[in-house]
Amino acid sequence: MIFLQNDFYAADNIAICGCRGWVCPGSDEFTQHDNKIYEREMLRLEFSLSAAEKMGFERIVGMMHYPPTNDRMQNSGFTELFSKYKVEKVVYGHLHGKDGYKNGLKGVMNGVEYYLTSLDYLQCKPLQII
Repeated sequence: MIFLQNDFYAADNIAICGCRGWVCPGSDEFTQHDNKIYEREMLRLEFSLSAAEKMGFERIVGMMHYPPTNDRMQNSGFTELFSKYKVEKVVYGHLHGKDGYKNGLKGVMNGVEYYLTSLDYLQCKPLQII
């Protein structure tokens, strides 16, 4: 198992970049404490994406635990970074159950394709994204 923190994993010609993520601004439950963690996670994501770019990777896949948007599917610092670095696809989880699934971004936003990959959402079936 390989953990990403401020770096990336090279899989052939693809850089896998990411961070844990956090609750995004605009969510009903977003607090000042959440903002501190959110800002730190954005820095970690930018370090990861920047490192891959500096190494010359043109194909980048993003990974996060938390969704990259709030439950209203509004742009966030995470989605802006994924667009800025021309990330092809982003996988994330955290959302579970039918009520959770509806709050997840699925499809293309600003040229980046997003996949909800929670185990129960995928019914324990692998999803090929590349």
